[in-house]
Amino acid sequence: MYAYIFYNRINKRSFFKFFKYMPLKKTNKKNEKKGVTSKKKNTVTKENNKKKASVKSSPRKTTKKAFNKKTSPLKKSVSKKTPQEKLIGKVVHYFGKAKVAVVKLKAPLALDEKIRIKGGETDFQQKVKSMEIDKKKIKKAKARQEVGMKVNKKVREGYKVFKLS
Repeated sequence: MYAYIFYNRINKRSFFKFFKYMPLKKTNKKNEKKGVTSKKKNTVTKENNKKKASVKSSPRKTTKKAFNKKTSPLKKSVSKKTPQEKLIGKVVHYFGKAKVAVVKLKAPLALDEKIRIKGGETDFQQKVKSMEIDKKKIKKAKARQEVGMKVNKKVREGYKVFKLS
């Protein structure tokens, strides 16, 4: 309470100068002198160290359970067919209001193909609904072209675009 009232009356600099030298805990001034330690504490710590050493040296009892094929059969892993991904491009720019990404293609891409956009925290799949080059709608895009395409979620520059097959 005193510190709060004191703080409101003076500026911050002098407040911190004042409290810099104040002790945080009440300590016993007799025990603060260098080289003075109580003998009781040393004897207690020696006994604790002996107990710890004896505990460490005692061997642990471990039991190993035999693996029984009859009781725990191995389950066969069923692999689902996952679509293969091929890197086809990279996001160069994103227009937020229109939700359009400009993608620099490394491989050809057509409408109604499934793509996956991955990068940062974003990872989603979608079909290519619309593509444009210089404000002209196209159905197919060739490699090394920059294409504007509508995306479902926000993307950023540098995200990778994969073609799912």
